[in-house]
This record gives sequence, C-alpha cells and structure tokens, in this order.
Amino acid sequence: MNGLLKNKGFITLMLAQLISSVGDWLSVIAIITMVGLKWEASPMEVSMIILCLAVPMALLGPFTGTIADRFNRKALMIVSDLVRAGLILILAFANSLWTVYICLFMISECFQLYLSRQRTVSLRR
Repeated sequence: MNGLLKNKGFITLMLAQLISSVGDWLSVIAIITMVGLKWEASPMEVSMIILCLAVPMALLGPFTGTIADRFNRKALMIVSDLVRAGLILILAFANSLWTVYICLFMISECFQLYLSRQRTVSLRR
C-alpha cells in the first residue's frame, strides 16, 4: 500500500477517477431533474433513466472486456471519456425522452469500456 501512495501515476489516475465519478453522479441527478421538470415525466419514465444506465452493465458488461482487449488501454479510456462527454452535451439539448434514453444507454456502454480498461491498466513507475 505504501508503494502505491508513492506512485505518481497511480495517484493521478485515482484522483481523475474520483473527479469523474462525482461528475457522473451529479449528471445523473441533473438528468433526473431535467426529465422530471422539463417533460413532467411520470415515475415510470423517470425510472427508465436508471434502467437505461443499468441494462448495458448487466447485459453487455461481459462483452465489453473482450472488445476492450483489442485496443490500446490508454487510448480507449480517453476516447470513451470524450464520447461520454459528447453524449452528456447532447443530453443538454435533448428534445424528447427517447433521445435521453438512447444517450444514457450509450453513456453506460462507454462507461463499461472505460471500467474494463481501468481494472486492468498497469501503472509503471
């Protein structure tokens, strides 16, 4: 443990992950609020938001590791974060619930790719 705390690459990755995770949860809260206020969504429509985030993890999670193994780890992590950022930007201008649902499904899948790479990333001194 003491060796990890001295590894600058590890500390940088963990701080970046912390910031990214906080941003992810804040975006979920903002999306639920937006859907509830902008479209006066029913409880079922709001619960679909969480479902759109969870289904890709459950159904496609095992396959993302196989897909992710074929690409450069660092590049895949960066690209998946950039794609997620673009999809969040699209959500800001969404004009229907289906746009929100599709974007959230794709965001969740990109997050699975990111996580599969993050778990196996090797940090060198």
